[in-house]
Amino acid sequence: MEFWIPNALVFVILAVELLTMNRREGTVRKDAFSYQIAAAGFFVGYFSAFALRRCPPLLGSWAVLAGTALALPGTAFRFWSIRSLGEYFTRVVQVSPDQKVVEAGPYRYIRHPSYSGSIAASLGVALSLRSTVSLGCMMIPILAGLGYRIKVEERALAESLGEPYKAYMRRTKRLIPLVW
Repeated sequence: MEFWIPNALVFVILAVELLTMNRREGTVRKDAFSYQIAAAGFFVGYFSAFALRRCPPLLGSWAVLAGTALALPGTAFRFWSIRSLGEYFTRVVQVSPDQKVVEAGPYRYIRHPSYSGSIAASLGVALSLRSTVSLGCMMIPILAGLGYRIKVEERALAESLGEPYKAYMRRTKRLIPLVW
C-alpha cells in the first residue's frame, strides 16, 4: 500500500470545504487572522513533511496501514462535524445575532470535532510517510495553528453567545472526549 491513499484525503477535505463554505449575512467577523494562521500551519506542516519524507529514522510498513486507519475515520469525523454545523460552518470565525450553540452530532461530546478530525487525518497522513522527521514537521505547525484558532474561536463564541456557550464549555472537552 502506498502513502498516497491517506494523502488523497487531504485533497478531498479541501474540495469539500471549498464547496461548502458560506458567508452568512449580518455576521460579525471575529477571526483575528486565525484562518490564515491555521492554514499556514497546515501548509508548512504538509509541505515540510512531504519534502522530508525520506529522512530517517523510517518507520515500518505498518505505519502506512496505521496512517490510513487514522486518516479515513478522521476525515469522516470532520465531514460529520461540518454537516452537523450546517449553516454555521464557515472558514472564518464569525457569529450571527441569531446563532445558537450547536450540540448536535459530534458537538455533543467535544467543542471542536472538526479540528479533532483534521488532527487525526493529518496524523494519519504523517504516519503514512513513514518518517519520524516528517511526523514532527507536520504535526507541530498544525497543532500550533489550530491551538491559536481554537482560542480565537472560543473567545468569540463566549463573548457573542454568552452564558449558553460558557455552560457548553464547562460540559465538554475541546478535542478529545473526557480527556481534553
